[in-house]
Amino acid sequence: MADDNDMLAAAELSGDHPVLLGPVRLEVRFTDTELLVRVFPDEWSIDKFEDKLTRAEIDVVDAYWTALWRAGGDAAAEQAAWHELVTQIPAGRASWLLTQHEPANPADRPTAPPGTTVLVVVTPQPIAANDRQPTITYWTAIWRAHGDRAAVHAADAALLAAVGGERAKAIRARRPVGLTPVPPGATDAVIVAFLVLPPVAPARIRPRAWTRPARASLLPDRFQVIGY
Repeated sequence: MADDNDMLAAAELSGDHPVLLGPVRLEVRFTDTELLVRVFPDEWSIDKFEDKLTRAEIDVVDAYWTALWRAGGDAAAEQAAWHELVTQIPAGRASWLLTQHEPANPADRPTAPPGTTVLVVVTPQPIAANDRQPTITYWTAIWRAHGDRAAVHAADAALLAAVGGERAKAIRARRPVGLTPVPPGATDAVIVAFLVLPPVAPARIRPRAWTRPARASLLPDRFQVIGY
């Protein structure tokens, strides 16, 4: 119960300083002689920020950037990519992660006409300039082959003739995201885009989900429970 001193202290609060009323979660349990109350700080007041990334976070962010490139500027597809991201990582953390692990080639983000499939070649470093057009030509031909073996063999032969064996092997190894499965109603309309996602430095990766306990630094000196 509140005593006279508590009431007096509340009445004498200065208007020069703000007062924060923050929510908390309560758990109560009765014993034979006591009412036990446990107070949990609310999510907003808990500091559990980690300034390093986990492997799982990196994978999820990579998937987001890939989906954003594949959207080709379509607003609904871009929104779907964001929704998928925040189902796996809280929105605040996700927004911060996107500033920490970004594509190295934002100018290459594609814009595609409606109904066009965007194939995304994802690499840790930029592809050599003289390999970009052969890559586009080859994967465009593979897409338009729609699984026809003769057309696929023709695309392979054309690539080999254009760049030679070693470069052709490297280009084929960089299989684009979106090539399979073929979406229903897919047409020959296709764009091959490049996404460069540099690897995160090992020093910026943490080995487990958390490396320090969560802290609640903005709490009152004490809680007072009044029962009726």
